Amino acid sequence: MTAPTDDRSGRAAPKTGAAGLTPAERIRRRSEYLRVYESGRKVHGRFMTLFVLPRTSAPSRLGIAATRKLGGAVSRNLARRRVREIFRSHRPLTPVDLVVVPKREFFDASFESLVHDFTKTLARTSRGRMQDSYGDRT
Repeated sequence: MTAPTDDRSGRAAPKTGAAGLTPAERIRRRSEYLRVYESGRKVHGRFMTLFVLPRTSAPSRLGIAATRKLGGAVSRNLARRRVREIFRSHRPLTPVDLVVVPKREFFDASFESLVHDFTKTLARTSRGRMQDSYGDRT
């Protein structure tokens, strides 16, 4: 089965809604990553490090820094997919820019352990109130 395509370009249509992050929910430019690194709060977790910078407007945005020391492209892409899914299902209540840097131990953990580490690490930030996809606070 093929992915839906944009009629003019033949490329896959952009993901939106529950299936993916919209462009407004992603940190994309190097300057945006640097701003979060320099001005945000750095919080270490067992499987990942979070850089959190409060925003004045919604929505919360996610950036992922999966470097080559994690492994090859397949491993880095797996890490990115897992982090995106965790972010989608456990969005912060207050708007923040969030950069996640997975550690090498990231691949040895179960998905439930990664979710627990993410929520506990983000909760340690000053504005880290969380909600799951149904709006319940955890």
